[in-house]
Amino acid sequence: MKHTKGDWAYRACEDGAKRKGAYAILAGKKTIAHVLSDEDSPLAPMDVEAVANTRLMAASPDLLTACEDILGALVAAYANVSDPDDRRGWSDDDAFRTYRKAKDAIAKATK
Repeated sequence: MKHTKGDWAYRACEDGAKRKGAYAILAGKKTIAHVLSDEDSPLAPMDVEAVANTRLMAASPDLLTACEDILGALVAAYANVSDPDDRRGWSDDDAFRTYRKAKDAIAKATK
């Protein structure tokens, strides 16, 4: 599965078509998702959780790339076998656990 290409960003929706407290996730100039704040929140339209969720989603492509880079660096530094999923080939337990977490996160994002 491939995600929408382009630099992802976010912005608050302030036009009349969207209610206040809504945020748009953009890939380039294309809106690919909206995040709505809890309309019952005393913080709406500046709902802290909605803003945090929006920022996390906008950072997703960069986080995916970082996980892929970390995975490669861990394998190069600590794995001494052709099959990096084989724990026996790793020289460091923490590195193997981090490898598994990164691999699982990548799978969650791409499968």
